[in-house]
Amino acid sequence: LSFSFISFQLPPPLLHCRHIACRHSITRLCIALIANGADLMVKNKADELPYDCIPHEDSECARTVGFNMQMRSFRPLGLRSRIICDDISNGREARPIQVVRNEQKLCGNASGAEQNGGSELLSSASTAAAAGHDESDEIMLPDLKYIKKSIILQNCTPIDYRVAQMRICSCLDGCISSQCQCSEASGQNWYTAEGRLSADFNFEDPVPIFECNDVCGCNKLSCRNRVVQNGIRIPLQVFECNDTTKGWGVRTLVQVAKGSFVSEYIGEILSNTEADRRTDDSYCFDLENDHCIDANYFGNVSRFYNHSCEPNIVSVRVFFEHQDYRFPKIAFFACRDIQAGEELCFDYGDTFWLFKNRHLSCKCLTAACRYALANPEGVVAASPTNAVLLPTTTVSIGALEQAPEAASNSNLRNGHAA
Repeated sequence: LSFSFISFQLPPPLLHCRHIACRHSITRLCIALIANGADLMVKNKADELPYDCIPHEDSECARTVGFNMQMRSFRPLGLRSRIICDDISNGREARPIQVVRNEQKLCGNASGAEQNGGSELLSSASTAAAAGHDESDEIMLPDLKYIKKSIILQNCTPIDYRVAQMRICSCLDGCISSQCQCSEASGQNWYTAEGRLSADFNFEDPVPIFECNDVCGCNKLSCRNRVVQNGIRIPLQVFECNDTTKGWGVRTLVQVAKGSFVSEYIGEILSNTEADRRTDDSYCFDLENDHCIDANYFGNVSRFYNHSCEPNIVSVRVFFEHQDYRFPKIAFFACRDIQAGEELCFDYGDTFWLFKNRHLSCKCLTAACRYALANPEGVVAASPTNAVLLPTTTVSIGALEQAPEAASNSNLRNGHAA
């Protein structure tokens, strides 16, 4: 394919190639067209959008084009998104996780481009402005090794995988009764038939959840006590925040019902002693018991979650591969209904801000924001009674005191700015 075929300024003979690609369900060609700015709202002579030409609504092509139409429908006015990575998970997740960068529309660009089935080239002035774009000003995507399961690279207390230490069930009813040994460890089965946390689950003080495991005798397909272990099912997207001081964020491409599982916090499992040796602890989630999960170099999409004083997701400790209480899985669930296009944020916790607020200020812009101004004295603001407080994501007071500059100079300042 020549570049003119997939570029934003399509020549007249190939104007409707996006419709042709959709009609034949050529997913890779659709991705190439979308990545180069093809307008998905242009209709052909039959008054059809490209999406209307896709023969099967449940195909990969339909999902790809549909997600991009949703993404473009809620982009801020005056911004155009450019896909810089088709799938940051590199095929590891069930649904691709795109990374998009915002591009300001150039002043003086050719108005009416690709309107009414036509296409106009950018003016020479706009082209010159685009050529003068300084890529050094762009926020760099971190060199992250995407993984789906937390790993141990350094010396660390070994996880106890002994089956003798685990509760095991042999239910025949889908693990919905009080007789299930795994659910009993959680107090009850907290999952609904839709795989969401039940209405009476306490999001402000979540209890640990023990899911069924591979040693259990229940049917894995019909068991209602397996959610987190099934992985990410909600289509997510990593995006460049409008406020560039926040770096990157994560948003959902679909509506998310309250109680839905979103993702697990993945990274390196470290002892606090090892974590104290590292210069940047911005992505450490405290497991307590002298261990943490560091997602700075190894992690998944959860690494990009920003902070909010009014979070829409909360962390819940979950066990299924083992029942070693020192090393829970950190699973994020929606604590309220979330709209398509809304950024996913959790509360980093008061201990995080106790030291970070000396150099950083919160950019969540919510009415309940507690850290909008930098606080050199390190005094923690009183938390509102209805705040959802999570375990701190910092690992060590010593590490924070030893490396304040490293924390404030991080390329990716999740949810806060120097």
